[in-house]
Amino acid sequence: MKTVLKDYSLAVAGFKFTELNILSAGTQECEPCYKYGPAVRNHYIIHYILQGKGILRFDRKTYPIKSGQAFLIEPGCVTYYEADSEKPWEYVWIGFDGSYVKGLLDTADLSQYNPVFPAKFDSKLNNIFTNLRNYIKDNTLDEMYALGSLVQIFSRLADFNSHINSIYPKRTIYVKRALDYIQNNLHFPISVEELAKLLRLDRKYFCAIFKEETGVTPMQYIISHKVSRASELLTDSSFSVGEIARSVGYEDLFTFSRMFKGQTGLSPSQFRSTAKNR
Repeated sequence: MKTVLKDYSLAVAGFKFTELNILSAGTQECEPCYKYGPAVRNHYIIHYILQGKGILRFDRKTYPIKSGQAFLIEPGCVTYYEADSEKPWEYVWIGFDGSYVKGLLDTADLSQYNPVFPAKFDSKLNNIFTNLRNYIKDNTLDEMYALGSLVQIFSRLADFNSHINSIYPKRTIYVKRALDYIQNNLHFPISVEELAKLLRLDRKYFCAIFKEETGVTPMQYIISHKVSRASELLTDSSFSVGEIARSVGYEDLFTFSRMFKGQTGLSPSQFRSTAKNR
């Protein structure tokens, strides 16, 4: 089976909404093992699997995805996806950007580190994407319909998240949001005060529930993940120690080196040398 691609570009129509803007939409019937990437996109894209299955790879993790599920690609992230060898997928995608996107993704509990949804088939979500595919194939899709479809998608995902919030204790949700924020912002300085403020929680209360849920303090968790990311870069890249320090949120090289050695027992340069001699 040959790959059949139908890409309906919407940007040329002239509408531009800075809050939420549709850039493109399309469908694709893939041949076995059809792959894309590793590559970086410059805007957000959601792919919904109409039938078949495949995999998504990001940040050394592989996500199996089947019909009735979708996956998110964020701009600036190196991703790879591939159709199954026996049951290659057919999907519909929609590309978008805008100032509201981050907030919508937070509401839907979606990010590059939590890119696949829903956990099980949802008929309402399937209808939204199926109708979008039909409009594309009939050449009757316009920007306003595509924008409406995207809003419906996020509305449905917000419903899922509301259901999750009713199952799990509220403090678990707070901590999960903090963990997602830390993972997505390792390249920035992150303080406990900042996290508590983002969650609109008292600092002492936030620290207490975080430790109860994770077993460590927020700062211990932040440092641990910054060290882990820095270790990966020291091992797998040729970036200078200063560049790596900035990549995990440290402008001052001395402060970064002291923190790293305190956690690993080695300076960043010693760690890199040891890793290369293994």
